[in-house]
Formats: sequence, structure tokens, C-alpha cells
Amino acid sequence: MKRMIKWLLLPAAYLAAGAANAQALPTVFGVQLGTPVTLPECQHIEGAPPGPDGMPLYKTKQPATCVTRPRQLTRSPFREADIFFPHDKTPELSVVDLIGTYLSKSSDNVIAIEAATPGYARADWIIAQLTAKFGKPIQVLESRRIIDDVPVPAKHAVWRGKGFTVDYQSFAPSDASSGELLVSTDEYDRLAIDDLEAKDAKKTPL
Repeated sequence: MKRMIKWLLLPAAYLAAGAANAQALPTVFGVQLGTPVTLPECQHIEGAPPGPDGMPLYKTKQPATCVTRPRQLTRSPFREADIFFPHDKTPELSVVDLIGTYLSKSSDNVIAIEAATPGYARADWIIAQLTAKFGKPIQVLESRRIIDDVPVPAKHAVWRGKGFTVDYQSFAPSDASSGELLVSTDEYDRLAIDDLEAKDAKKTPL
């Protein structure tokens, strides 16, 4: 997984909700949660050998919105596929022309969508955009981060819908220059927490 699960901050009742059907799940960046991605496969780099994982090498610029082949993440209960956009169709809330999708192992259904968002200076605008789509957040945490010896505001907001959760952080855990958005289904959250607990159980105690 690209980041640790934050849902442990939420009341357990939120995680106990049953799986919702696809009609109740949102579309994010044109991708429908709870269903397979129906986009064409992205164009390969002609003549390039496959990577170490056997995956083809894709062009970094694509002429149309497309998806890569699903790949199995190391020590993870998910598969992952990237969706590329033409430069002029890059989603407003994404700083690059691709987003990540997490897929269920048992199906091709999208169970989470992840995107790198503009940096902390646009946090209020991003939260306003997400609020317009998902309603009032159930949680907004504010803190401070030190950037070049200067304290700057950091925000972490969470929305909860029927069968899904939206988690936005103005600072990505691995990159202070951008934020991170994860829209996940209950299935993703459940699998992620089970995976985290299984890994914790294997650790050597004090």
C-alpha cells in the first residue's frame, strides 16, 4: 500500500457498514467505483522489452484516456492499475496526468482511487471542491508542518458516504510538495485494515 490506513481514527460503526451496490458508489475523475474499468489499454513503447515484473512499458504521454494492465502489489491484498489522461484532460485535483486505481483480487472492480493533489497552499480550495461533491466532511484535522524552517498549515479532511470514504491530506506522506486524495470503498478499507493487523501480528514484541 502507498500509505498507512487512517480509518482507525473513525468510529468503528463507520467501518461496519455493508458493501453498497455500484449505483450507490461515486464516480471519481470519470471512474466508477465498484465496477471494472472499461477504458482501452494505454499505448506501449514499441520495441521496449517488458519490465522486471513482466508488465509492458507504457508511453508517458497518451493520446486518449486509457488504463494500464492490472499488476499485483508486493505483499498487498490489492491489484493496481494506472489511468492516464491526455495533458489537456488532466483532472483539476491531480497534479499529474495519471491517477491510481486499486482493484479487488477476486474481481476487476475498482475498490479505491488515489491521486496526487496540488500542494498545501490550495488545501482550502480542494476541500471546497470535495465538499461540493460529497457534502460536509465528518472530520477536519488541522496541524502544522515545517517547510524550509517555516511553519505552514496542514489539513486532513474525511468524508463518509454510503459504502465509501474520502480521505484528503494537504501533505502526502512521501512528498511535501503535493497532497494526497484517496476515495475508497468499504471493501478496500476492510482489506487494508485486515492486512495491517496481519502484518502487526507478525512483528516481534518487546
